[in-house]
Amino acid sequence: MNWRTITWLALPMLFAATSQAVPVSGLFRGTIVDWPAGQVGEIRLESVDAPNVVRGTIDAQGHFSLMLPAADRLKKMLAPLSGLFANPSNYDKGCSGQGTAVPANAGYKQFNLNVYQNGKLLGDLQLNSTAQLPMPVGSQAAHLRFQDMPVTMKGTVSCPSYVDQIDVQGKAGWDLVLVTHGGLSESGLEQSTYTGDPLPKELAWRLFSEFGGTGFRLERHDTAFLVTEVLPDQPAQKAGLRSGDIIERVNGVDVNGLTLPQLIGVIRGAPGTTVTLGVSRAGVSGLVQLPVVRALVRMP
Repeated sequence: MNWRTITWLALPMLFAATSQAVPVSGLFRGTIVDWPAGQVGEIRLESVDAPNVVRGTIDAQGHFSLMLPAADRLKKMLAPLSGLFANPSNYDKGCSGQGTAVPANAGYKQFNLNVYQNGKLLGDLQLNSTAQLPMPVGSQAAHLRFQDMPVTMKGTVSCPSYVDQIDVQGKAGWDLVLVTHGGLSESGLEQSTYTGDPLPKELAWRLFSEFGGTGFRLERHDTAFLVTEVLPDQPAQKAGLRSGDIIERVNGVDVNGLTLPQLIGVIRGAPGTTVTLGVSRAGVSGLVQLPVVRALVRMP
């Protein structure tokens, strides 16, 4: 249900729409408010284990449309609802759940709407109330989900970097499920609440995200924070950061014991300010100190 385990240290995302009811079905349409004018693209319904389920179009004004598939086409892709609040949970990698999911034999799955140009993935559309990252406390978003029968889900799913409270009653078929962001918990985990409430008018479809950052991709590998990709012509690359580096210190402070969201929060900051990364690098003894001047990073 989530794609928050891999994080860009850059800026915001969204979708454009008027007030939108749930569930949705058939021909799915919207407008991307930050679409680059004059360009065209392709939108694909996908998940981690089900790429390219269906394709649609994006015109030069950012209007997109695609036909949502019927239940018979999705049957083999669905996860059992009985595994949602299990330990381990089928919600996401490394998660455990506690709660009730009825009926247990229902199938469900959350999907991404990914944007491509000339066959290259640009990013996934997000239906959010803000383009700011991290999303402020109280801001809202909506995630596209399918279930093969009416379902009730109420409980908590705890994952390595976030905790989600789920209180949803959904009809069979497609839903846009409302998510409210609650900020970081005392233990440094992102908190969100999923409900079946109607979607507010403030939500908008957007492709791009922006924040004061450094421009690299970071993952948690066991206890290490590994740099997996460095964006070209961004502050981290200019400062000499490399893929494969491991973040050990930020501004001289050991990051051991931080969660991934906590570390990201420390590295991000106001554009024009400096953050010093202490990294271990293969073949180099001691830490490499890299002063990085934060910039306003826009992704993808």
